[in-house]
Amino acid sequence: MRDVYVIGAGQTAFGAFPERGYRDLFAEAYRHASESVDGGIEAGEVDEAIVGTLGVGGRQLGLPGPAVTEHVGLHNVPCSRIENACAAGGSAVRQGVQAIRSGMADVVLAGGFEVMSDMSGDVTKYWLGVSGETEWERLTGTTFSGVYAQMASVYLDEYDATAEDLSRVAVKNHTNGAKNPKAHLDFTCSLDDAVAAPEVARPLNLYHCCPTSDGAAVAFLASEDVVGEYTDERVRVAGVGASSDRVGLAGRDSYTSLSATVTAAETAYEDAGVGPEDLSFAEVHDCFAIAELLAYEDLGFCGRGEAAELLREGVTDPDGELPVNTSGGLKSKGHPIGATGTGQVVEVFDQLTGQAGDRQLERVGAYVPRYRLSAEAVTEAWGQFHGAGISETAVPDADEDVLTMGYEAATRALGDVERSAVNALFVGTTTPSMEEGAIGPRLASTLRLDGNTRTRQFTGSTRAGVDALATSLSASEDGRVLVVASDAPRGAPDDDVEHAGGAGGVAVLLGPDGPGTVEEVAERIEPYPGTRSRPAGSRETTEIGVTNYQRNAFVDTVTGAVEALDCDPGAADAIALQSPNGKLPYRASGAIGVGTEAIQRGTVVHDIGDTGAASPLLGLASALEGGAGRVVLVGYGSGGGATAATLDADGVTVAGSPTGAKAQNRESLTYAEYLRMRGEITPGEPEGGGAYVSVPSWKRTIPQRHRLLAGRCPECGALAFPPEGACRGCGKLVEYAEVTLPGTGTVEAVTVIGQGGAPPEFVEQQARSGAYVSAVVALDGPEGGSVSVPAQVVGTDPQTVDIGDRVAATVRRIYIQEDVIRYGFKMKPIAE
Repeated sequence: MRDVYVIGAGQTAFGAFPERGYRDLFAEAYRHASESVDGGIEAGEVDEAIVGTLGVGGRQLGLPGPAVTEHVGLHNVPCSRIENACAAGGSAVRQGVQAIRSGMADVVLAGGFEVMSDMSGDVTKYWLGVSGETEWERLTGTTFSGVYAQMASVYLDEYDATAEDLSRVAVKNHTNGAKNPKAHLDFTCSLDDAVAAPEVARPLNLYHCCPTSDGAAVAFLASEDVVGEYTDERVRVAGVGASSDRVGLAGRDSYTSLSATVTAAETAYEDAGVGPEDLSFAEVHDCFAIAELLAYEDLGFCGRGEAAELLREGVTDPDGELPVNTSGGLKSKGHPIGATGTGQVVEVFDQLTGQAGDRQLERVGAYVPRYRLSAEAVTEAWGQFHGAGISETAVPDADEDVLTMGYEAATRALGDVERSAVNALFVGTTTPSMEEGAIGPRLASTLRLDGNTRTRQFTGSTRAGVDALATSLSASEDGRVLVVASDAPRGAPDDDVEHAGGAGGVAVLLGPDGPGTVEEVAERIEPYPGTRSRPAGSRETTEIGVTNYQRNAFVDTVTGAVEALDCDPGAADAIALQSPNGKLPYRASGAIGVGTEAIQRGTVVHDIGDTGAASPLLGLASALEGGAGRVVLVGYGSGGGATAATLDADGVTVAGSPTGAKAQNRESLTYAEYLRMRGEITPGEPEGGGAYVSVPSWKRTIPQRHRLLAGRCPECGALAFPPEGACRGCGKLVEYAEVTLPGTGTVEAVTVIGQGGAPPEFVEQQARSGAYVSAVVALDGPEGGSVSVPAQVVGTDPQTVDIGDRVAATVRRIYIQEDVIRYGFKMKPIAE
């Protein structure tokens, strides 16, 4: 027999899509599967198509198999439709393997689909019911849930297992499914929630039952003779097996085993020449929680009656010895009957080819401004300091804001990652640069991300950073996702928020190759109005000042979110907890059940102040920098709500210092300098204004200002920046070839602009942060050569910048005109 390989596989999301037809769903799965074939595949190369579907709602009529294959362009291709209830999709794959092994075909499409949400629940139950034993079993009022409940009742009676073990199956699979962007029920659940769910058929409750879903899945199979034409990364179908049993439960030899599963597994193991001890992971049919436990035993993972113990010991967890249902299984991923079996093949293909993603943490980047305001400086000015437990706060420079701090953190997290690999950018902040005007598109532009990058902005609460991370988990399947939290809270001059307020940015890169994993996420809301808010039109955040009320709001909400996680927080190396000041996080330690040392390892508030939406993620960065592996992350926001997550982040690296301890040229401010830096005692732009550059004109130069897009002369090879006009090298008027400069260069000429020397549009910057450096910098070309451009040099004492210094590009505010913030590149010294 010839060997058979899976050369590509893909699926739709599973869920409820009543507005979509089955042809549309199948076409999407076909497209995803085609795109996963390394060498590409054309419709004319498919020799045969085999499609599984139950045909819910009467779709068993009308030739649904040829209807979907014709829809995707497989004309004049032999097509078979298989109806084998829940095994339809898996049977399609098996039939495809047989067709290739027999020599009848070289390339086979095996797929499945189902639409189940476009009809009432009663009609759906009818169509599911007719798949079982209809003459006797159904006429006792028993549906599939009832049949599996009867099996569960016998199993729980005969063996050392409880209904709580059934709930553990649900918790595990929901935890896995929450990491799968294609899952129908993509949320976690606690053991308490699963145990307390409404009863469906005793002992099964709602959380023990999978959903009915819409969806489609497709796998391409190829023979050993042609597989090399499509891919070098081969996933061989080592063995297949199939069997059947008596349809009605009453006629079976055992109520606690599916003999068809036992026989099919034995056949597949023998075909492959392996045993259950050789497996690395498994996808099994968990239409009901008891079905997964029975599968453990029927597939030989453990002995009879030992499935519950296997589960309790964590053997089938994602990090266990034999992970089961990493996709979330039917319980969380969903169950579009005809597509389910093929969907399991998609998960196996993705895992074996490294495409499953697992929503992993790759790298964390942190940035903290270099200026500091000490508690002593504030006390000297006001006679007291309200920032409890804080020694000093970080202060952004006059040309820094949440976008520029986010840029610094993001560039550290990205490192040398190819920017085209980042498909989404999620930003969290409570102090956006403008009350209306998204940060994401401009931040994406400065980071050189693709124009099709999805961007989302989270604001209105200090938990916005953790919320952005939690939401990103459903977006990282198709590529990398960058999460950025950046903030600089401010209050009235003599209040708690102002004295505690710091500044900083942090970025987390998620994707398929990282060593860390976000294992689960949970939320808690408690209506505590007034704890922290900022009125419309104000730059100052306020609190009601009722200490016990604010403390209770924090402790109750944070504790509720952590308790909703299925983990022991006491086992974590660190708790990265929202830190409005240096005392409040520790107030929650007892309620959470952790020591103060774990909280201290996950906070940076003592060193840089309250960083708002960035606070928990900067705490995470600090914990990782200190060697923590398991971290509980908790974001809290007024209102009140909290989002908590458990992370296995062992091996995740941190670029940049989350406390700014490694920052070059750190500088302490007097309180008067601080007020000037934040713009409280500056004159503003002089009458008459600065040089006028319209917004459309500025827009035309954004490729240069954000991404350093230059041109290379096709005649002499000289660089031009901006790429327009006659070439400076040969004098010819040419069409420049686009090149992106790497962003490093050498200072060629330099001056320090002191008091009175700034043009009107830069008077405010000078008034706030003092003299600044204006230089001519020779920017390096990507393949040699250089091009000279004017630029400010920031991030250091102006008097220390000299000709010959090496500098690198960063992004800062240039100035504001027409109420529009103009961002562009400036240069900063490269550390020797």
